[in-house]
Amino acid sequence: MYKSDSESGKMSGINRYNNFGLRERDRYLWISALVEKRDEFFPWNSEHPLGKKMVESASAWFQQARLVEPKSKKSTVLVDLFEKHGGSCAIGWEFIWIALVNNAILLKWFVSATNIDISYTTDDLANKLAETYPNLGKSIDGGLAALKDMLTKSPLGGDNAVTYIDYKGKNVNAITRKSKNVDSLTILYSLYLIAEMTGRSGFSIREMFDADVNSSYVSPLVAFGIPIETFKRQCNGLYTKYPDYISTTFAHGNDGFSVFPDKHSADDIISLALEG
Repeated sequence: MYKSDSESGKMSGINRYNNFGLRERDRYLWISALVEKRDEFFPWNSEHPLGKKMVESASAWFQQARLVEPKSKKSTVLVDLFEKHGGSCAIGWEFIWIALVNNAILLKWFVSATNIDISYTTDDLANKLAETYPNLGKSIDGGLAALKDMLTKSPLGGDNAVTYIDYKGKNVNAITRKSKNVDSLTILYSLYLIAEMTGRSGFSIREMFDADVNSSYVSPLVAFGIPIETFKRQCNGLYTKYPDYISTTFAHGNDGFSVFPDKHSADDIISLALEG
């Protein structure tokens, strides 16, 4: 299991990104390169399709997105999903987003420090980051550069994405988090990630709204801006279709649900997506 930045609370880890975000748009095709090279993606060599600093950055992002194993850096089943559906696979990027907001403290800070449908200028974000981490110094610029790079060069930013980017000329002027209608399997994947991180199997909807840089997890409701009733409906639909994976008790004012991490894992949910 990947040990997230959040476990150590070290925002200083953003220096590993070398100002790059996780890319997959236009000519910036990191996921596609991983699909092609697989276990030969690392280490960098002179014939690599990406530059050396990019590969160093990809090492951090890929681990945090659960695209590669943390020690061996061998590709995971998530890469199989992108191989089947292409580098811009919508559900694949939903899986990536929920993993990143839990494993990468920069992204965890971003979703917990901002609200859905509120626009934040780059100065707003820099000030917020400095307030939370006053000792970061110049690393703030590098961290925000990596964030902007990812949101402008991947399916995580744009129409029908988790963020909308406002430009002033060619430069990012402001970022707005947007609610997103996600695949029901993204909900299930998220819940199994949370179960893995907490060692728990039962949860309540009320718990799903707790989110800050020190919380043990970020729920899909926070990460994607999912309304409560939509979440309930999707969970009930999952219970009907996959009763071995989730159980819900939403009737009569109850708000509890359970998953079964002793029987299944987050990777098993990716396998369900591959079968679809």
